[in-house]
Amino acid sequence: ILLIALIAPAILREGTNSFFKYDEYIAPKAPFSFTVMNKNLAVTQGDDVTINLKLTGDELPAEVYVEDGKNIYNLDKENISKFNYNIKNIQSDKKLIFKGGGFSSSVFTVSVKPRPELLNASATLNYPSYLGKKPEVIANVGDILLPEGTRVTWSFKTGQSNSLLFTLNGKEIVLKVDDDKSAFNATIRNNSKYSISPKNNFVTLTDSLSHQITVIKDQSPAIQIEEKPDSISNKAIYFSGQVTDDYGFNRLSFKYNIRENNKVISTVSKNIPIKTNITENRFFFFWDLKAALAKPGQEIEYYFEVADNDGVNGSKITRSEIKTFKQPTKKETAEQVSANSQALKQKVQSAIRLASTIEKES
Repeated sequence: ILLIALIAPAILREGTNSFFKYDEYIAPKAPFSFTVMNKNLAVTQGDDVTINLKLTGDELPAEVYVEDGKNIYNLDKENISKFNYNIKNIQSDKKLIFKGGGFSSSVFTVSVKPRPELLNASATLNYPSYLGKKPEVIANVGDILLPEGTRVTWSFKTGQSNSLLFTLNGKEIVLKVDDDKSAFNATIRNNSKYSISPKNNFVTLTDSLSHQITVIKDQSPAIQIEEKPDSISNKAIYFSGQVTDDYGFNRLSFKYNIRENNKVISTVSKNIPIKTNITENRFFFFWDLKAALAKPGQEIEYYFEVADNDGVNGSKITRSEIKTFKQPTKKETAEQVSANSQALKQKVQSAIRLASTIEKES
């Protein structure tokens, strides 16, 4: 008895009933308690978890072990009363019993919640009809580069999920999962960001990746013009030019306004045939100024105008440089005729003098 009192006084304090109670065995009470400090022993499948154990009592064991039903492991000792046990990539519930100094704890259960999974994501791109492009499917979709106005349909394959949290430009949309499948579509007009987070009744993943959608805007058409007046008459102009666009054209036209006293009194537009489904056209155009029917003193401003085939925002228009031609008044015409006659007269007189000089010298 003296020896027992020295080695395990708690046994004596509990009395002989700690050994036997009639025909039932009663385990001796530990002189310390096992306390798990984790506030929550529910974890997500695949996560790592650290069990923080604290011993409280007068007599503490130097080492503590844990039994998980299959194996026994030695806990990492932090100090005399604190121990840690790390579980990597936990996949299922674990029932843990801690042991030390010949005593065992009650059962602690680590509850594992199923991890929702996004197994696959693809996207179908339906381009604006005016582009004439067939739909395209992107497997394992992430970042996307697409023309403005493309309709994107995402398709998802999930595991252990009953919904998806799809976030587009900060707006959250909860998608229903049916038979591990879900889908979402949107027409994209501007650069965007999106993310996908699978959910179930226990877990919403918060570490989903964010993806970028880069939009290619339809650019304005460009036009280059060269003009050359008729070498014989100043009543006609020859034009040559080139129009370019990223996708195609709607129309090309030559326009002129007749102005009088700083007001437009009439406008004329002439369509120029081009191929609309290509990205570059060269053209030629002849303009007979007499057909403009401008009266003396009136101004004619003229230019070319090209419109692209933007089917999302509407056609964008680019104009060439606006140039001006002034129809001379009757007075200006008479003065010009007089000046031309005087110049011609001077040339004739000069020619006569030159001929006379040559005749004398010969």
